[in-house]
Amino acid sequence: MIDVVDPLAAVAWDCRIAGSFAALLGLMHGLYDGDGLFFSRDLAVEGDVESVLALRNALDDADLDLFAELMGALGSPGRIAAPALRVPVKALARATGVALLRGEEFQ
Repeated sequence: MIDVVDPLAAVAWDCRIAGSFAALLGLMHGLYDGDGLFFSRDLAVEGDVESVLALRNALDDADLDLFAELMGALGSPGRIAAPALRVPVKALARATGVALLRGEEFQ
């Protein structure tokens, strides 16, 4: 089970991954390398590292695209709106440097 928790809350955990939201989205969308984020200290890993590696491998294999998942969850309206929304979402991603779509590069 994966839970997102307040970093200030006293919560028991088996493993913990901490980083900026932008880094975590970039990791999920395949834009950033987890090892690179870890060694640059943009990502912190504590506890059961084996579980974290299993999660990372699962994310890599899943080829997640949160935008596509969200549009799909909205059913027909999402599928109809997705092509039109992709352009402003790409512009927002470029402006913020946050990986809002899978495979988008921000230079």
